[in-house]
Amino acid sequence: MISTDRQLKVMEEKLRHAQKSVKDTTGIEREVLHDLVEEMELEIAEYRKIQKGEETIFTVSGVPDLAIALIKARIAKGWTQAELARQLDKQEQAVQRDEAGGYERATLTRLADVADALGYRLRGVLEPAQPREPLDISDLGLPNAPSGPGEK
Repeated sequence: MISTDRQLKVMEEKLRHAQKSVKDTTGIEREVLHDLVEEMELEIAEYRKIQKGEETIFTVSGVPDLAIALIKARIAKGWTQAELARQLDKQEQAVQRDEAGGYERATLTRLADVADALGYRLRGVLEPAQPREPLDISDLGLPNAPSGPGEK
């Protein structure tokens, strides 16, 4: 994921190089390079879309997604890592480390502080990773309990 303007410039240069290489190759190598070009174009397009504020709501379906969502929220806000660091009263290098490491070492409080600084709130559902089987109340051994599922 592109998370800074500097990374965007590097990716754009790599894209130009890959696009030229596609023209000079054939067969499977060309197909692989073509797929790589498409991936880079999508990544660049996503960054620009977020940067323009066209995308401001980010789905989080697990802890790793939260880090990506916080980076995207920073980009959507138009802030650099330096600006976020100023808002958090932290060193820019701390934000760089957090983002590069996927906020892996950040506490829940720190994640909440970042979201708050960016003007975001986290909403979601905590659910079992594997759904449980429905409870059969006849297994509880209660007097006058139905004898099986669906019986009253």
